[in-house]
This record gives sequence, structure tokens and C-alpha cells, in this order.
Amino acid sequence: MNKLKLNKKIRITIIVSLLILATVFSFVNYSSYQGSLPRKVLAGYRLDSQVSFVSKGLLKTYPLGNETLIGYKLINVTKEYVGLTTYATLKPNYLYGNASIVYNQSYYFLKLIKILYLKVNITNVSYQTFVSTQYYSKLITTNFSKEGVIPINVSEYLYLNSRIENETGVYLEPFIKVVVNNSVIALIDIEGNTAISVNLIDNKIVQKELVPVFGKTISLSQYPLSQLSILNIYLGAYPRLLNVSYTSVENLDNFNFSIYKGDAETNISLNITKYYLIAENITTRYDLTPSNPIIYLFLKVKTSNGTLYPYFKIVDESGMIAINIYNNSLFSPTYRVISHPYQYSYMSGVAIPLALIAFLLLFSSGINQEEKKIILNKINKYKKIIVHTENFNFSDKKIIRIKAIDELVKLALQLGKPILFKDNKLWIEETDSIYLVEI
Repeated sequence: MNKLKLNKKIRITIIVSLLILATVFSFVNYSSYQGSLPRKVLAGYRLDSQVSFVSKGLLKTYPLGNETLIGYKLINVTKEYVGLTTYATLKPNYLYGNASIVYNQSYYFLKLIKILYLKVNITNVSYQTFVSTQYYSKLITTNFSKEGVIPINVSEYLYLNSRIENETGVYLEPFIKVVVNNSVIALIDIEGNTAISVNLIDNKIVQKELVPVFGKTISLSQYPLSQLSILNIYLGAYPRLLNVSYTSVENLDNFNFSIYKGDAETNISLNITKYYLIAENITTRYDLTPSNPIIYLFLKVKTSNGTLYPYFKIVDESGMIAINIYNNSLFSPTYRVISHPYQYSYMSGVAIPLALIAFLLLFSSGINQEEKKIILNKINKYKKIIVHTENFNFSDKKIIRIKAIDELVKLALQLGKPILFKDNKLWIEETDSIYLVEI
């Protein structure tokens, strides 16, 4: 494809003019409508994940709600009552007329007795003995008696206690504690180095049994603290809940105490009675001002759309337990594209000149005055065989392009035909072809 021939100066002038025009439109567009080009702006927020909950309280004697088996608790059931008698073997003595055994004395004198015996009215008993003070309790023996007789070597117990005193530096009068069948407790008080006495503290043999515990389960916005024992929180999540871990913290008088850490599926069960008992113990131990505790439940919830860190605040409001959830939603920003309504006309004012410049650079070439004079001189030189014409029709003939006028002149002389000329075209016509030069 032959390029468009233009005067070199005219071609350069057109290109420079188009560049100036594009620059002007660019500057006007930038200065007048700066910031109005298509850009993202915040359009709002999209909900990605959310944690929801439903609570159900297990109330002790509430008149409403469905009766629910809470579980089972261990209670002590008395199986039988125990009677206790005592006797002791003695050293040779004047007080008891050299008797070797005395029975059921209110006091037994330490310097006279060899072994003290405790006898219960049942057989096949297990027992444990301890040396104890208000600061410690040391297990000494664990044994079994078929006849129900428990021997106590008081001298040995006093010796062991003196060792503990030497090691710890704590000097207190000890007592000997005897536990029978994990239930019956007898205390042997030692009064200095003179006498001992035996006291029956509990005379019942008990057996632990599981009994069912029932309550009323009901869903309320607030729960009466006096009736609430268990608080169940059932979690839900959008779009899908994968995993939950939580930490419970009690707040007392601006002090936080971590109570429990664990994992859950969808149900978190809180023993409110236990939490309030812990709060009472902490208040007493640290001498805090008595106040209603605040229970915080910090969660880490994984969903299919991300991880959330919500938390519950469970607080006593005038005797009613209220549950509130915070930070339970995960949002992400959404954007929209805005633009000025007139910007496209200014953009076209830049684009069109640039497109014309590209066309001129790719599909045209410049002709300077010297080149033009050479072509005109050649036409004048061969004007005898060049004929100017007004009409030409190349549609039904094969076009054979010739590079130079001199070549076309040689061909005209060989064929004996004139060269036809119109506008910028010189050609020789044959029956079915055209020899053409474009200048």
C-alpha cells in the first residue's frame, strides 16, 4: 500500500497543530474536571459473617417452662448408725490397782497407756488415721479391721508429730483423726502431755447415690437470678459455623478472673450458681467490696467467610440476669465507580487528534519542494508522449504498478502508446491491463 504523499512542511505543520490541540484538551480536562475521571468511591458495607444466639435458662422452681432433666447429683444416704466404745491397755500402775485394761474412760492418761483401741459396733470396716493441726493433716495409716477394732499407738503418733514440728517449726497441740468407711469421724484430742479424750464427731455410715435433678427450661429475655441455675447459649452463624472456642472471665470490683477455657460446637453451658459462688469466694479471699459479678464470655468463631471475635456480657440488673452480645458482625467495604457526565467530550478532544497524528505517521509521507520539481521536470521532459485526460476507469482491468516515470516512458516507447495523465496518476492502457505510476 502506497503512503499518502503530502508536502513535508504541511505534514509537519498538521502534526504539530494536532499535538498542540491534544495538549490543550488534556490540560482543560485535568484542570476543570480534576478528580471527575472514573474512580472508586465507598458505597457502603457488605455483611460477610454474623454470629447470633438463643438463650435458654434452667430455672429451679419457675412456674413456666418445660420440665427438663438437669442431670444427676451425688447425695449421701445414711445406711446405718455406728456406736463407738473405747478401751486401752495399760502399763503397771497404782491408779487402777495394776489393772491391765480399762474401758470407756472419759480421759486416758498418756503416761499409763500402751495402746488405745476404738471399737465400733460393725465388722469389716476400713479406716484411716491422720495426725492433724489447724495447718496440716498427715495420713499415717490406711487399714482394714474384720472385728471393727482400731488400734491407736498414741506414742508413735506423738513421735511422728514431733518430727513434723522439727521440720516445719510449727509447734501446736495435735489431734488424731480417725475416718471409718469414709464417713464416721472420731477425734482424739491430746491435751499437752497429760491425757487424751475420744470424741465421736459423726456416727453415720453413708453411701453416695445418684438422684435425678429436674428444672424448668425456658427462653426469656432476662432470667431471675434467684431461680437460675444453668444458662445455655445456643450459637448460630452466617454463612456457616465451623469452630468455636471461648474463655469465660468474671469481673469483680474492676478485677478480672479467668474461669474457664474450652471449645464448643453450638452450645455453651454456664453454671450460674457456680460462678456466683466463685465470685463470693474471691471477694472473701481478696477482701474486695461485695458486688454483683459481671460474667464475660469471649469467643473466637470461625465461619466459612472469616473469623469473628464476639463477646457476651452477662450482668445482674436488679436481680434479673441479662445477656448482651457485642462485636458479632464482620463487614467489608463495597465500592462503586463514578464519573463526570461531560468528561467524554474532553477525552474525545484528546483522542481524535492523537488518532490523526498516528494516521499521518503511519500512512503518509512528506514531499519537499525539490522532489516536486524533479517530478514536474520529468513530466515536462516527456510531454510529447503524455496526454492529459479527464476520464479513467480501472475497474475491469488488471493494474500493473510501475515504480518510476522513466520506466513507464520506456514501456510507452516499446508499445508505441501514449502515457495518459490525470491528477497524480500516469498510466498506459492495454486491452486487459493498465501500467500505472502514482506520483
